[in-house]
Amino acid sequence: MNFIYPLSRYIKITQVYWSGHLGVDFGWNDGAYCNQPIVAIEDGTVVGCADGYGNTYPNKRIYGNYVNISHGNGWYSMYGHLLKGITVQKGQTVRKGQVIGYMGNTGYSNGQHLHFELRKGANAKANSIDPLNYLFVEDRTIFVNPSSKEYDRIRYRDTSPVQPVERNTAVDQIEVGLAFLNCRNKPSLKGERLGFLAEGFYNVSEITEAEGYTWYRIGLDRWCAQVDKVTFLKGSASKTYKVLFPYVSVGDRDKLIDLAQEAQLRIIVEEN
Repeated sequence: MNFIYPLSRYIKITQVYWSGHLGVDFGWNDGAYCNQPIVAIEDGTVVGCADGYGNTYPNKRIYGNYVNISHGNGWYSMYGHLLKGITVQKGQTVRKGQVIGYMGNTGYSNGQHLHFELRKGANAKANSIDPLNYLFVEDRTIFVNPSSKEYDRIRYRDTSPVQPVERNTAVDQIEVGLAFLNCRNKPSLKGERLGFLAEGFYNVSEITEAEGYTWYRIGLDRWCAQVDKVTFLKGSASKTYKVLFPYVSVGDRDKLIDLAQEAQLRIIVEEN
């Protein structure tokens, strides 16, 4: 199963999954993201919920206000520390992305956040697994904080506009031999992630070196880095054009470079 993140506006992981913390905490206490809507990660049925509790610890009510959803086939999701005023009730059918409540600070909690658990096999805390192996960001309007813990594990689904092409020995290409290869908007690990590339071949319009990696431009403002299982395949008809100054103006030089990239040609500009 591949689920969406349970956040609707902002993602920042503040506590990771480990043996002493069988879930992931998502938090934010300020501004536009305060009390953000919490959504169901997939279609399902509410099998448990509690409402009306504050930031107290009566009767060992660790989760405070919570919603517990069954997604079928032994999958369950748990959303804890919600604000009073949960928007669903036990037995209700919910849809993927539906608002079920709002981020709060109820139960055994020291600050506004969502404690989220993903369970497999049986609906018990002991059956919790690491959610980050199964969650994907589908809504590009959600802000993902780069300072989030496990930032590099936050994955996107089907958001890259670049699709594999047929093998073409005449042009420069890369062969991607792994799933979930990051695609970024610039040749930098700090570039915005625009999703993942699938396995297959991609035409290369520009190559550059940055941050210790070779980067390949495979579309308009779409870049990926040379990593294991990414192979560069030089085309037999690839050509290099040398343009000398001052015979070409700076403006014409930039136009030539853009045209060359569109035509899958490589240009080298040298000053005379």
